[in-house]
Order: sequence, then C-alpha cells, then structure tokens
Amino acid sequence: MAFFILLAAFLPPNQKLAYSAANVAVSPPAVAAGQGQSFTVNITISSVSRLYGWEFKLNWASSFLDVVNVAEGPFLRTGGDTFFTSRINNTEGHIIADCTLLGQVSGITGEGVLACVTFYVKAVGQCPLDLYYASLLDDSPDPQSIPCQTSGGYWSSVSSQHDVSVTDISVTPTAVLPGQTVSINVTAYDSGAFPEAFNVTALVNFQAVGQGTVSVTPGCFKVLPFTWDTTGYEKGDYIISASASTVPGETNSADNNMTFSKAVTVLTPEHDVAVTDVRPSKTVVGQGFCMFINVTIKDFGTYNETFNVTTSVNNTVIHTDSVSLASGLDTLLTLLWNASGFPIGNYTLKSYAEPFDGETTTSDNTYVFGQVTVAEKGDINSKTPNTPDGKVDMWDIAAVARPFGAHAGDSRWNGNADITGPVLGLPDNIIDMKDISTVARNFGK
Repeated sequence: MAFFILLAAFLPPNQKLAYSAANVAVSPPAVAAGQGQSFTVNITISSVSRLYGWEFKLNWASSFLDVVNVAEGPFLRTGGDTFFTSRINNTEGHIIADCTLLGQVSGITGEGVLACVTFYVKAVGQCPLDLYYASLLDDSPDPQSIPCQTSGGYWSSVSSQHDVSVTDISVTPTAVLPGQTVSINVTAYDSGAFPEAFNVTALVNFQAVGQGTVSVTPGCFKVLPFTWDTTGYEKGDYIISASASTVPGETNSADNNMTFSKAVTVLTPEHDVAVTDVRPSKTVVGQGFCMFINVTIKDFGTYNETFNVTTSVNNTVIHTDSVSLASGLDTLLTLLWNASGFPIGNYTLKSYAEPFDGETTTSDNTYVFGQVTVAEKGDINSKTPNTPDGKVDMWDIAAVARPFGAHAGDSRWNGNADITGPVLGLPDNIIDMKDISTVARNFGK
C-alpha cells in the first residue's frame, strides 16, 4: 500500500471522519467447478464511503487450484483513472491485489466489484477461498483507514456421475517417409459411476484418421489401436490427438481430449533443412538495450547435416552459426541482438539456412519475422501493433506498471515491459523497478 502514501500530497483536503465498517467479500460465496474447468469469483465491496484505494489478500489450496487472471473491477474506475496491480503466487496459493485512484478526485461511495479472480481447477477436491485481509483508504490528504470486515468463499469440485476421458496417447515411430504407417494407441478411461459406451477418434492436425467404439466399466481402461497411413502427406510436422465423445449426462468433458506431446515428422528422402520459426523475445527494444531472437531449424531430410545459419536485422548480419542436425530432429538457437547503433525505426528479422551440396529444395530455408521496433528508451506502448507512439509518457509507465513483478512465463508477462533485460547477454526475465526507472529517466522524450 506504499503507493497510497506517495499519492497523499496530491489528494484533495478533507476533514477526519468516523466511518462505519465496510464489507469486502468473495462473491458468490460458494462455487462448484470440476477438474479441467475454470471459474471466476468477484471481490465485492459494500457500505463504503469515500474509498480512494484498496488492497486485499486471498489464499487457497494450491494443490487443487491455480489463479490464471486477476482483473480490476469497475467500482473504483467510476471515480477516474486508477492504478491497479496484482501478484499471483500459485506455488503457495496466494494473491495480493492493490488499486488506487489517481490525482485530485473524490473517493467513491456505495457498492460494487473491486476485482475479478479467475481460477483453473487442477484436481478434484474442495477448499476455502480465504479472503483473510483487506485494507481500505479514504481520500484525505493524510489518508485514513476505513474499517472493514471480510467474508471469504468456498470451492468444491463437481464429481460427475457420468464421466469418460482420454488418459494416454502413444505414437510410433515419430519420424517417417511418405507412405509409411504410424501406430497410434489411445487409452480411454471410465472415471464415472456407470458403464459407458462411446466413440474415440484419432486425429492428425485435427482431422480424423480413425474412429472406434469402446465399452468400459467404472474405473477401467481400454486401449484402442489406430493406424495412420502417411501416403499423400507432404513433409512437415503433424500434431497427433485423440477425442472421446461426450456420454449422456456428462458435465466435465475437458479431459475427453488429449494431444500427443511430440509432433510426428514426415521426412523427404533427400538432403533438406528448413528454418521453421523466428521468434523475438520482445517486439520493441530501446536503443542501447538487448533482446533475444529464437530461431528454430529442422532437418526434414534422411541425412545428418552440418550447415550455416545466418540471422540478419534488415540487411545487417548479426549472427552466423554452424548447426549440426540428425535426420528428423530440430534445434533452437537463442541469439542476442544488441540494438546499440541501430537508428530508431522498424526492422525485419530474417534467418537463412545456407544451402549445401545435395540440397535441392530451398524455398523453406528462409524465415522472415516482421516487425521489431527500435525505440527511444522507455517508449514501449503501441498505438498500432508493434509500433510505439514516439514519446515516453504516462502510457509507458502504465504499460510497465500493469505487469510489474511478473516473470517470464507468467500470465501477465509482457516482454516489451522488460526494458532492461537481457543484460550483458544474460536473461533478466523480470519486470521490476529497473524498468520503471528507465521510463522515468526518459520521461518526456
């Protein structure tokens, strides 16, 4: 709540008042959702007067639930611009959320929604949604605490009486020539209370290649074998999945579908490599800062190969790397680009696998990603996709403040807001005060 104190000098003058206790609660107080499903609860407030800022803390059992999103509710925004932030710790089952009005505006009176919290159900069970702390501040120049009482909630899973699922897929081999066959074994399971008969479909790139009917008693598995004939399929990577049809009375169908963990590669009987992806760690990089470029290369031929891959920014080569690949395998190059010396503007990234003796198909040796922008330090917000607005202002501070505290991989992660990372070739991978400070030092440019 420290940022409330920093704002105190800007708040309108006010006399000290005695407030009646407000109510902060989880709504609805009880919710049911099954494994694989998501649900949302609101953190509501009622009987509050002159609310300028708030903070709450919520706990849950992390073995059952993950929080996937925390969003600001509309209540405080009715009074003007707000600053909202949240921190999610799914390992411990804990969130902290804060919000405040900005500037010389009056606090809000009444009732409404402070925040919306969305959970994902990982396992069958039940647990409290423990709203164990709330703090409210009024709009006084020397902010007063508004007394409040909290009410938590409770979640339990839905245990369907009719429930079937796909629990496993095995695939062999995972690299073939056109015309060869692939064996797909799908394991179906009856996790309900009644015997079930249902269809199981095997899919390649989400197109059915086989279907079978299975009858299973409660608590039992059945394995269905399928064969995929690759005749007529072009070289490439293919996604293998399976789907069990929904049985009458089934309410939890999220586990009726499964995707095999590895793509199956259809090869060509020759020398053939390709650049399959170029992916930058951010789409806006400040002058003088660095970013990573991830380049994926694959050997689609039937020979082991060694060759060079050249990566360029517009027409400037920034990396040339020697790559050795066995047939059917791929590799990821993580390349550092230092944007020092590059003028402000938009740039195209390109990686090119240089042809070698015996390679005749080269149309997929080049992969182009566009565009990445070199911008003024701290200018990261976009008015159009990937394009900053050309000035460092409050929009940029807000763009860093929203994901503040996020690490790479978090749901709130925004690579562009990690302005200072990577540093000296090492990942930073956290949005912190160094990034806020960079915007502040360049504010107004």
